[in-house]
Amino acid sequence: VITINVTNGFGDAEDMLIRLSISGESDQEGMFSATWPSEIGKTYKLERSTDLLNWQNLEEGIPGTGESIQRFAPILGPKAFLRVSEE
Repeated sequence: VITINVTNGFGDAEDMLIRLSISGESDQEGMFSATWPSEIGKTYKLERSTDLLNWQNLEEGIPGTGESIQRFAPILGPKAFLRVSEE
């Protein structure tokens, strides 16, 4: 499991922190899981990239529940990057 802290990079009061955990160990073969905490009233989107420059939406409008959210994404190629952001 890899855990990543994501911020807006400005280091100010608006700095958003989402702890994203990624695991290659999944019950679903050929998939990895992404898990992050959510807040009620917020929505999130999950994106994937192979080069950190071009991002593909995997899912938008994921409603926050106040609990951890888990999503699965296919493993495509030798490397992949995921990011979660508030909408």
